Amino acid sequence: MFNSLNIKVVQSEVAEARRRQSAAEAQANADIVAAQQARRAKEAQLDAERAISDKQRELEQTKASNAALVAQAEAKRQSDGACIPSSLAVNTSLTILANAERIAAGMLDRYDLRPAAAA
Repeated sequence: MFNSLNIKVVQSEVAEARRRQSAAEAQANADIVAAQQARRAKEAQLDAERAISDKQRELEQTKASNAALVAQAEAKRQSDGACIPSSLAVNTSLTILANAERIAAGMLDRYDLRPAAAA
């Protein structure tokens, strides 16, 4: 037969088991929340990396397009004798050379391609 002492022992063991179960459930819930937060953070990071990759791809396409436009514009520049409409009655090679040098210097300045000055 159970006496009141045995009943109290059993009740305290049941209460302790319930406390352990509650603690285990709380820990499991905390682990689930942490895993969900980690998953959301990883998804946000992947989205950000995807956006950066898209922007980089777009930038590269824009650079290529601009480079093609610049090449077309530069191809239209005259740096030979075709820019002189008629004979100057003298040898035009120095004039042509000076004009080509002026165009080349302008391109260096425009695209910031001049080498740094030696100290």
